[in-house]
Amino acid sequence: MKVSIADILKSDLAVFHNEGIEINKLIEPLLVKGETVELSFKGLKRVSTQFLNAAIGRSYMTMKTATLDAILQYTHTEAPYLAEKIAEVKDNAKHAAEYDALLENA
Repeated sequence: MKVSIADILKSDLAVFHNEGIEINKLIEPLLVKGETVELSFKGLKRVSTQFLNAAIGRSYMTMKTATLDAILQYTHTEAPYLAEKIAEVKDNAKHAAEYDALLENA
C-alpha cells in the first residue's frame, strides 16, 4: 500500500507527534500483517524527528527491524536531512531499552 503523508496530513509539513501517530495507526496494522507499505514523503518541505518517532519509531520498537526493513519502504526523501532523520529514529527505537536502562541508572 502506498501512503502519501502530505495527502493524509493535507500539508507540506510533517512535524507534530499527533500527526505521526495518525500515520502510525494507518500503517502499523498493515505491517503487522506483513504487507508492504510505501511511505511517500513527496511534497513535504519539512519532516521532524518528533513526527518520525511517532510515525515509524513506534513500529521499530515493537517489531523486528529486519522484518520492517523488508516491508516498510520510503520514497521521495529529498526533504532536508530526512534520510538521516529516518536512520536516527530507527536506531534510537532499536536501542530504546538500552537508553531507558541508562536513564534509570543515571
